[in-house]
Formats: sequence, C-alpha cells, structure tokens
Amino acid sequence: MYFPRVSGPDTTVTDPPREQAGGVLWAVVLVILLLGASAYLMWRGYAFYALDLEARLDHADHDLLSPGKPIGHGYGVVGTILMLTNLFYLVRRRLARARLGSLRAWLNLHVTTGLIGGVLVVFHSAFQLRSPIATTTMLALFVVLLTGVFGRFLYTLTPRVDHARLDKHLSDFDSVGQGMGKVIRARLNAVPPSQPRRPSLLSVLLTIPSWIREANRRRQIVFETAAEHELAHLTEVRLLGAKVSESADIAVAEVRAVALDAFVRSWRGLHRFFALLLVVLVLVHIVVAWYLGYRWIFSVE
Repeated sequence: MYFPRVSGPDTTVTDPPREQAGGVLWAVVLVILLLGASAYLMWRGYAFYALDLEARLDHADHDLLSPGKPIGHGYGVVGTILMLTNLFYLVRRRLARARLGSLRAWLNLHVTTGLIGGVLVVFHSAFQLRSPIATTTMLALFVVLLTGVFGRFLYTLTPRVDHARLDKHLSDFDSVGQGMGKVIRARLNAVPPSQPRRPSLLSVLLTIPSWIREANRRRQIVFETAAEHELAHLTEVRLLGAKVSESADIAVAEVRAVALDAFVRSWRGLHRFFALLLVVLVLVHIVVAWYLGYRWIFSVE
C-alpha cells in the first residue's frame, strides 16, 4: 500500500521523539534477548537436537531435554505460561480508561512474552513433531507469532496526525490569503477518508484504491487552492510555501492514519482468532499429555 511520503522540517505525523526512542530501545532489547536465549538453549542442547530420533535414545541428554523429561517439559510449561499471559492484554484493552499503564507498554509486554514463550515451546518440542496434536499446535503457534509480529509492525507505521498544526496553518492562510484556509478545510472535508464497509481484512484490502485516490486528491486540493490564491506573489512566499507543503502532508497523513488503523483492527481480529485457536489446542495438548502421564514435577513416579 502506497501513500505519498510525509516530509517537512518538523515531525508532523509521527510519535514524539521520547516515544520513538523508547520503541527503538524496546525492539533492540527484545531482539538481543531473543537471540541470546535462543543461542544459549541451542548451545546447551545442540548435540542432542542434531541427532535423529533413534540416536537420541542413547544420548546423555535424552532424560533431560526430551519433551516429556524435566528440562524439555519445563520449557513447555514456562513457555505456555508466558504465552497465556498475552490474554491479559485483551483485558487491558477492555479497560482502556483504567490507570493500569499505557496500552503501548502492555502491547510491548504482549509481544515480548509471546515471542519468548514461542521460543521455549519450540525447544520443548525438541524440534520433533510426533503427533497430529503437536503438529497442529506448532503450526498454530507459528501463525500466531507471524501475525502478531506483523501486526505490531503495522501498529508502528500508524501515524499520529497533528491536527492542531494543520489548523494553525489554515488560520495563517486565512490571515494572508483571503480566506484560503477556510476554502482548503471545506474542500478537504468534502474528501474524507473512506471507512471499510465491514471490519474484515478483505474489506480493508478492497478499500485501498479509494484511500490512494483520496490521498492524492487531498494533496492536490491544498496545492491547487494555494495556486488559486496566488500565494507565490506574496512576500512571505518562502514561509508560506513550506506551510502549504506541510499542510498537504498532514492532509495525506489523515488518510494514511485511517487506512492503517483499519488495517491494524482487521489484522488484530485475524490474530485474535488464531490466538484463541492456539489456546484451545494448547489446552487439548496439556490434557492429553497429563492423561498419558507426562506431569513434569507433579509426577508421582
């Protein structure tokens, strides 16, 4: 999906620098944590994981790292607990007005526990899928992780439109351009960003052509209206020229924000569906494992 690139001397449609820095720091720490944990777990058990199923029976780590043994089983237990904590994010979203920390922080926690839990579950499987339930659960896990990571990426792309800045520019235009700001506002209001008919991914995808046309049209409105009022002949041409360009960027960003917000909402629904499916599969996996006697530290052997 393409929209004209936002430009200008000031940050008009992105998060504040402190939030941007916090997001980058979190991403860096998460990547280091994931790579470090994965590298250590692989280093710890590589000699075992590299063997085929029959050869593993004679390896010294078989009684530790196999899916039903203390360490291997523990990976699964801890990983499952971490992944189930993701459900608290859904609760936090329902309590949006409660003072329980920012949604961004909860979202970061949601992603962090999900990815680390996923890594532990993969090592719990010891890179082997020996039953239909295990195979289905692992596939669902990968789908949940992929849709979750992509959804978080979409969330970071959604701009925060500086409506106050646009209103200030339009007011400035009114003071020197014979009501030009009011004309721009009226014309922009006549081309509002489209809303998908249904909150589904397919509906969002079908709306993309409309968003592209609206973004291009809103940019044209700003520049065409400026040309009609002959701002180029004013003494403040350099200052107003920059404001005209920035106003066009913000007008386009309004469409981009609506589009990406709709995309995130629809993608969130898809991610939630697979997440709930994964929870059901994990519960079935736990019940079957318990029935077969794989009870980790609760075993009475």
